[in-house]
Amino acid sequence: MTTINVTRENFQKDVTSALIKCAENVKVLVPWVHCEWSKKTLEIIDKLPKSGFTDQKSLFHQTDVEAKAQGYTKYSYQKLGKVLNLLHYWGNGLYLWHQRKSLCATDLMTYESLLVKFLTTTPPDKVRVTSIGHSVPCWKVNSFEAFIQAEKLHGEALKAADIFKRQGLLIKLSPLLFEKSQDGDSVYVRMSDIPESHSMLQSLWPEPCPQQRIIQTNRCYNFLPTIPDGFMSKLLRSVLKVFQPLCIWRTGFLIRQGPVDIRASLHRYKGDARLDKTPVLVVSARAVDIRQKKSSSIIDSSQEARSTMFAALRQVLLVVDSVVQKMKLYGFVTLVCPECSESNTEKMIDVTKTWHLPYYIGLISSRHKHCKSHPKIDHNYLCEPQTEQGGWSQFFLVHS
Repeated sequence: MTTINVTRENFQKDVTSALIKCAENVKVLVPWVHCEWSKKTLEIIDKLPKSGFTDQKSLFHQTDVEAKAQGYTKYSYQKLGKVLNLLHYWGNGLYLWHQRKSLCATDLMTYESLLVKFLTTTPPDKVRVTSIGHSVPCWKVNSFEAFIQAEKLHGEALKAADIFKRQGLLIKLSPLLFEKSQDGDSVYVRMSDIPESHSMLQSLWPEPCPQQRIIQTNRCYNFLPTIPDGFMSKLLRSVLKVFQPLCIWRTGFLIRQGPVDIRASLHRYKGDARLDKTPVLVVSARAVDIRQKKSSSIIDSSQEARSTMFAALRQVLLVVDSVVQKMKLYGFVTLVCPECSESNTEKMIDVTKTWHLPYYIGLISSRHKHCKSHPKIDHNYLCEPQTEQGGWSQFFLVHS
């Protein structure tokens, strides 16, 4: 706080001198505001070392010599991130912010040539993964480092692998997924080398659902207007941190949690002009109800079987919800009527034949709480009461 004493005769002169004094006080008390290094953005960009793959921490120790000499280390590191982010929006660099490790590329020409070479080169190694298949092309750590050295690029090879992984071009598989006869460390597999379908999927998940004491429930994540290309890669990486899937293919996975099988697959709607080719992630769960005698309808199922199925499904939905929120996607969740779809995925994505109920029913009229063609189907059978129904209403929009 500064008190200004002014007179009527020298009002302008007194105010000007007071403002100059305040600016001098700010420069003394808040020196980082007047840091010359942080002011000259273009000079900072010229000082950045040209690299096709690096991280902000390494770049900071190479670049921020002047700011560290003046004792502004705490503030200049954050401003370096802003400069990299500015380069990213200008199209002159790549900046992938993360709380622990922010990756970047200050030389897009080098990064582009490396990316093209990586996508067109056949991986030198192969691995046998039960959930994917035999002889899956992959990159081991030493082979990937040799690939980077062959391109005569300087830097840690794992940083380039991390950038490719962040952009959804590859996933990292741990040795736990390998077959028992296969030993070794973790490997990198390109998303393009993962098959579009799995040979065991038809036997593990027959379509439609068998009418033999098996109940099924479904969730549809509807994304508007579309999703980024790296969505499935991000989802698979998050799933592999928690579960060990039975099957993995390019657009989905199959998990077995005790007596419950859970499948997630990415599709596109058809049959409606408004939602035609709109991406939808269908997450389905199946459980065996040994007490059931006649049909496989979820209405006739026992409470114990439904609770077991919903408990396993909730674990997978938490992973899916976290990925959707981290990627800041726009969409909503719907419940599929099992009678309309006949527990068949192809009919679920045909919106002209299958009725979709809104996931959150607290703010909608009663006419949306039941299936239009099957009044007996409502949220009491498709959701676990009081624990799951409408749990993510603050993020997802209501289907109208």
